[in-house]
Amino acid sequence: MESFGDFFNKLWLSNLPRQLVWAICVAAVFEALVWVANRQIRHFLRPALTASSHPDPVVRALRSRLLLRPPMMLMRAVLYVIAVAIILRIFGLDLRREVFPLVGAAFATALAATWPLLQDAARGYMLLLHDVWAVGDRVQTGEVTGVVEQMGLLHTRLRMDDGGLLTIANGRVTQVVNLSRATKPSVEGSQPPGPA
Repeated sequence: MESFGDFFNKLWLSNLPRQLVWAICVAAVFEALVWVANRQIRHFLRPALTASSHPDPVVRALRSRLLLRPPMMLMRAVLYVIAVAIILRIFGLDLRREVFPLVGAAFATALAATWPLLQDAARGYMLLLHDVWAVGDRVQTGEVTGVVEQMGLLHTRLRMDDGGLLTIANGRVTQVVNLSRATKPSVEGSQPPGPA
């Protein structure tokens, strides 16, 4: 039987310590890249974050969180996948033959299974980014008119005039008239000026 000292000596003289050091360095570099990327995303989205016209700070904070979270999570996921691939390669795993086919099949299956949700989330993100509506706004979308009670990436809830609560998938929203933000014509000149 091998003594602990012999085992430790054999382990120390192998490639494992060097591989661990490289893996830790890669992890540290990618963690720094995630921090820099999140900072750049915040900088890039700053005009959209400050463009909210809603007076309630809670609603503005919710909108900011919903606008920042998806791109930050996506960037983090992409960078972590790249970091894990590099670390696996450092430890000698052949990515082309052993990992990429499995990950590719899993990704394609997940994408196909969640495609409608991704469409709703993308449309919801665009509605939030362009500040189309906010909680408390009276809106008309399609044949439905109501007050926005809750908004999210996947769906929006409207309180209709008859008191019913309607949940609309954001992927189904094609046209929106925000009645709360409609400009009212002035009393003096309620008619637009004619051609001169």
